[in-house]
Order: sequence, then structure tokens, then C-alpha cells
Amino acid sequence: MAEQAEVDKECACLPCETVSVPQARALLSAAFARWALSEEVAESARLIVSELVTNAVRAGNHTDRGVRVAFTLDAARGVLRIEVSDAGGGEPHVRSPESDETCGRGLLLVDALAQEWGVQQDDRGKTVWAELKAPVV
Repeated sequence: MAEQAEVDKECACLPCETVSVPQARALLSAAFARWALSEEVAESARLIVSELVTNAVRAGNHTDRGVRVAFTLDAARGVLRIEVSDAGGGEPHVRSPESDETCGRGLLLVDALAQEWGVQQDDRGKTVWAELKAPVV
């Protein structure tokens, strides 16, 4: 008999406000308390969540819908997937900001830390996702 993949998922809907950034990190930390993952993976995941939720809050023009976060650990594959959804339009892309610009580096961090990342659009908005190698220790 084939071994069934062990998948654990945490989801939450947060307001489309800056207070959601630390709330999303707290939700991720709560999930990490159950998952046996390295501190290096945890730090990378916290940075990615912070950047993606910040972008979602900035892009979200429908504050009544909020921001949805989802964290999925696929222990069998050793992959942590982070998803952040919002109702804002447009597709985020990696920028090359000038040295004196104070913003625009978030997706550079995501691109550097994630194994892969992307965007899925639908009629309700978009979901930006990132995956990290996350072997269970």
C-alpha cells in the first residue's frame, strides 16, 4: 500500500490593514510550534509572509474582503507553501529599485528566499504564493 502524504494547513482571513502583517507572522509562528522545521526555514518563512502580506495590504483596494493567508506543510515532499490572497488588481513583479528608494525590495527577498514563487489570478483577485524547501527535522 502506498504511503499517504502528510499535509497540514493553516488558513486565516485578516483585515486589509497594516496590523495584519504581525498577525500573519503570529499565525505562522503558531503553526511552526507544531511543525518540526529548522529555525532557518522559520526565519525565511516569516520574511516571506511579511513581504507578501505587506504587498497585499498595499494592493488591496477592497478592504471589506480582507487578506487571506494560508500555510501548507507537505511533510512527505519537504515543502512549505505560503499563499497570500487579496482583491487588488495587477500582477506583482520583481523590481530593481534605485539605491535611494525606500521600498520596492520585497519581491527581491521573496525571489531570493523561496525555492519558487508565482501568482494565480481569478475573478476574486490574486494569490501570490511561495514555496520553501522545508524538510522536517
